[in-house]
Amino acid sequence: MNRIPSSHLARRSLAAAAAMLCFAPAFAAGPPAADALAAAKATYARERAACLSGESYEDRETCLKEAGAALAEARRKDASSPDESAATLAANAMRRCQAVPAADRYACEQMAQGRGTVSGSVEGGGVLKEYREVVPAQ
Repeated sequence: MNRIPSSHLARRSLAAAAAMLCFAPAFAAGPPAADALAAAKATYARERAACLSGESYEDRETCLKEAGAALAEARRKDASSPDESAATLAANAMRRCQAVPAADRYACEQMAQGRGTVSGSVEGGGVLKEYREVVPAQ
């Protein structure tokens, strides 16, 4: 029976954990907001018109500043919300594996495809994903 050297197994486990830290942001994001920016632009146009016509309870300068700040925030959120289709997420996960050292890239790709084990929970403080590969002694 072939045994995996403990240093090799430890290195693989460490690389796997590091790779999963790279994947965390992709899975933490919520669903994309469709047309959120278009709605924010329409709201801005209404608020600006109210500011300019004097229908606002604020002075003109403050009203325009507040309306502009709300639109800027919506644009910032829109820019940070990439297309999150399943195919895009999978392609991004595989692309992140390119930054992993060549010796550990295969394990990274296997985990990106859902292979390996998962333990822990977000509520419990973290999720550990591990991929083990039996490598014959040389």
